[in-house]
Amino acid sequence: MGIWVYDPKEKNKLFKADMGISHESINTMEVQHFLDGIKARQYWLVCDCRSPAPIMYIRRNKNGGLGLVNHSEFGIHSIDCDWCTSVKGAPKEYTTVDDQGANSSKSDNFLLYRNFKSELTPITISPTTNTANKVNPIDRLVRMVWQLADNAFNQFYFADEQQTDLFTKLMRMKDQADFIRLGSHGSLKENLFIGVLGFNELKTTMANKHKDDPKIRHQALLMMFATHIQIKGFTVRITDESGRVVFIDNVMKPAIRINRLTEFDVPALIVLAFCFEDQDQNHDELVVYKWFSQAICSEEHGVLVLTNYEALLFDLASKYLNEFIERHDMPSSSSFYLSRPIIPFEDDNTGYYYQSTFIFTANYNSETSRSSIIVLESEPDLGDEDLDLNRVILTDNFKNTIEFDLYKHKTIEEIKMQFEYLP
Repeated sequence: MGIWVYDPKEKNKLFKADMGISHESINTMEVQHFLDGIKARQYWLVCDCRSPAPIMYIRRNKNGGLGLVNHSEFGIHSIDCDWCTSVKGAPKEYTTVDDQGANSSKSDNFLLYRNFKSELTPITISPTTNTANKVNPIDRLVRMVWQLADNAFNQFYFADEQQTDLFTKLMRMKDQADFIRLGSHGSLKENLFIGVLGFNELKTTMANKHKDDPKIRHQALLMMFATHIQIKGFTVRITDESGRVVFIDNVMKPAIRINRLTEFDVPALIVLAFCFEDQDQNHDELVVYKWFSQAICSEEHGVLVLTNYEALLFDLASKYLNEFIERHDMPSSSSFYLSRPIIPFEDDNTGYYYQSTFIFTANYNSETSRSSIIVLESEPDLGDEDLDLNRVILTDNFKNTIEFDLYKHKTIEEIKMQFEYLP
């Protein structure tokens, strides 16, 4: 098996990479220099392990080096290929630290389940990096929902503005789904259903599609906010913010782990991906193989967070913003807001990716000032690699960086004092 340089404009192979690009050689000076030249010419790489040739992008990782990232839809390698990074049922389902850039890239085409020619159960994958550098993978379903939340501005809190209710936030995410395709199944918006009432519509729509064309594995998503989540066997019981309850059967896999404190922090956003297990299945027997819940700051804000400590800090920071504006009598032309950037940023000059836990932004007198807020929930001696990812901060982009340490700031008053450094 070999790797070829590919021209995406002409859509043809140019020449074979003779130096032998492998996981062992990719960090050598020779290969890095070669990849740098190919990336500068906006070429891609393809592998000849199968036909059509799987596409690989050249991406800069958080350490500044260059690595290879498989195309989310057209990067499916042969199972025995060293560059195989997908599982049946969901292309590009597993990623590593070195793929952090790929995780942050927004896409206009997602596919959650592959057609009936493939099994739904995962296969064993070959690692794309040294196993010592691997962290918890970011699932494709999760990245898609994060993209919707980010594009819908649901991850923002604007001071002194009327806040958006949870149902409106869901509908804004559905509107953004109109710009994303769900493989060959049409737009994501056509296959995305909202809330308890949306679940009934989802079942009817999927049943009709399955009866009309049972050879295609149709798929659909249900998205709702939950105040209670209960699991019993293969059934998930969900209570929404209005007190309505829905029972979802045939949930065949555990939830994708998002929160670090507990598996089901609530209130939370919950997303389930439905399909039929095989083409002979009855049209009313939907199954769920991919789903997750992620905690939100509160029912008032609806901002996605990773832990309860983040939720506490965001709630306190939002209250501080309003108090700050009242205390200093800021003019209406000023704008103060908090954001929880759920997708990492890329610096155009260096190619590095970075992510704060929160960002405080102040626009005043035609000037913009940003402060980075980092939330630490592990003692430094533990060497948590997940925290290292969040602490890659480019100081030139921020006025200052404030760290809130769970083990250092033990009282609410101590936390409030730190907010004084934000403006």
